[in-house]
Amino acid sequence: MILGEVLAVLDVEFAVILPHLDERQRRLYLASEAEVLGHGRIAAVARLAEVSESAAVRGREELAAGAAPLRLASRTRKLHPRTLPGPGARQWTQSRDLPELPAESFRDWWKKNHS
Repeated sequence: MILGEVLAVLDVEFAVILPHLDERQRRLYLASEAEVLGHGRIAAVARLAEVSESAAVRGREELAAGAAPLRLASRTRKLHPRTLPGPGARQWTQSRDLPELPAESFRDWWKKNHS
């Protein structure tokens, strides 16, 4: 059984951190906390965070799946080109015009026009 002090600390951490996270970030955070506590602690973490146990399990699965793409990316990093190939490509890469940033984000525009 998890000590009461650990549960009290987790309860305070969850109250401070979880409101600032989106759904996926919450799942990943809860799964990482459950992993730190050890095997079989997903139910306790889910109860404290007031989420379903399946959400914490899904977070654990996402954490496990996330490790493989990161390892693959680090192995292929040497194969990625740093600049465009060919003569004059370096000058074009350094001088190309980037589009201006819009006045409002797409999310804000969507809320305003589709609510």
